[in-house]
Amino acid sequence: MIDTLKQWKEQYALRLPVVEDDNKYDKDILINYYLAYLALLEPKELKKESISNVQTVLDYILEQTIQAFNSANLFCGPYNDCEFLQGLAKMVVNDTFLIYIISRENIYELFIEKFILFNAVCESTILNTIICSSLYTIIWSISFQPEYSMKLKSNDKLISTVEQRVKNQSNDEYALEMKRVAKGILFNLDYLQMEAQATAVDPNSDDNQIKVMVSYAHRDVTFCKKIVTELQIHFKGDIGVDFNKLSVSHEDDWEDIAKAISQCDVILMIVTENYCSSKSCRREVIHADKRNKRMIPIYQGNDYKVEDWFEIRAGSAT
Repeated sequence: MIDTLKQWKEQYALRLPVVEDDNKYDKDILINYYLAYLALLEPKELKKESISNVQTVLDYILEQTIQAFNSANLFCGPYNDCEFLQGLAKMVVNDTFLIYIISRENIYELFIEKFILFNAVCESTILNTIICSSLYTIIWSISFQPEYSMKLKSNDKLISTVEQRVKNQSNDEYALEMKRVAKGILFNLDYLQMEAQATAVDPNSDDNQIKVMVSYAHRDVTFCKKIVTELQIHFKGDIGVDFNKLSVSHEDDWEDIAKAISQCDVILMIVTENYCSSKSCRREVIHADKRNKRMIPIYQGNDYKVEDWFEIRAGSAT
């Protein structure tokens, strides 16, 4: 399906004349294309997109999002706001797109306002739930940006809203996902601390071994298992790696991950496109960096160039 959409874009969309402000027909065609494209695209592929390729349609999606928010029924034309926000929530995995979006006049403030509002009404309809879930993803992405983290932390209402979401006991699919993301936001903003408790150390105990935590993306499990197998042969320290998180029933328990980071001496990171595209992996790196942990990256192949955020966070700790 992705290949079909790309082929359509090459044959039709790129031949469109320059999209003028009054050329609504062409803009609607591009929105249809990009909403479908974003729904199918993997994050690592989206990170390769250039802002110059999507700026026009992104501006239009933002305009439509604002209009939908201002309407009584949350629709703009044939689209509900949840459809625009789902697309934007996919786009913010690309840091360049995210900064472009929230740098637009009043967009950051709009997202914060609607985030707080829809948290209060998100269970009333499925569309409101999707809007709220998408806004959680957007706020989570913003919380990774150092220049915006202080703004988020200074908003007491927002922090209170996120903290209440963490306490939510619903087992609904969307509720569980929002709870997981809420924890990620609070950890990024240092509102949840899961430090290891200090304990007395027996000098004759195996606990004096170097403790290594292996950090990896779920999709790289095969490569990760090969690395761990080799480590177990040649390294006599304590190797910690969680393969249970691959099971469907396993909840992404960030408290356990944070505790493992706090207790380890070294973090071995299997750095791939999947790793740098994962918000969960990114928050592990941030948590480790804030605690001055020694980080050792392992790169799969020679051609992959890591993203700037990883170099900034992990480069000085290797």
